[in-house]
Amino acid sequence: EGIDPVGCCVGLRGIRIQNIVSELNGEKIDVVLWSQDSAHFIANALSPAQILSVALNKDDGVATVVVPDRQLSLAIGREGQNVRLAAKLTGWRIDIKAASAVEAEKAREAEALAAARAIEEAELGEKAAEAPEVLEPAAGEIAEPLPVLQAALVSPPAPAAPSVRKRPALRFAEDILVPAPI
Repeated sequence: EGIDPVGCCVGLRGIRIQNIVSELNGEKIDVVLWSQDSAHFIANALSPAQILSVALNKDDGVATVVVPDRQLSLAIGREGQNVRLAAKLTGWRIDIKAASAVEAEKAREAEALAAARAIEEAELGEKAAEAPEVLEPAAGEIAEPLPVLQAALVSPPAPAAPSVRKRPALRFAEDILVPAPI
């Protein structure tokens, strides 16, 4: 805890990774922070693009990733290279969508749902008009009054004071390793 794994792999000013790249004749290397949570791992694999949300469909093995509009080309990469490498690395089929497209899709779904409800209410109205129910008391009966409900106003709970979280101190390898005998 307290050690940056990506920073340790890259080294100070990238010296460790530069040595490896030079040994591999200039091959490009991406260092990705691994996570057991698939959504976090997919978001890390698509970095440096900013990820707004990741929705996993475990049945189909598809991850739907939402990114800001200005980050869409960065997440996809040149000719889809970034998303293709992230899909290979994570084992998920990755579908990247822009935030504006997701919002438009949600608006269309809301309109369709509202239209379906309106049709349903119209059908219920037609059925009610065909067979109206009369709720009048029979002759000689007295209708019982409805009970009166008492409502009490409850004030919302007071917000909790923000907790101050201490950051773990950074530790260096020299502090952790046991010195070798001379």
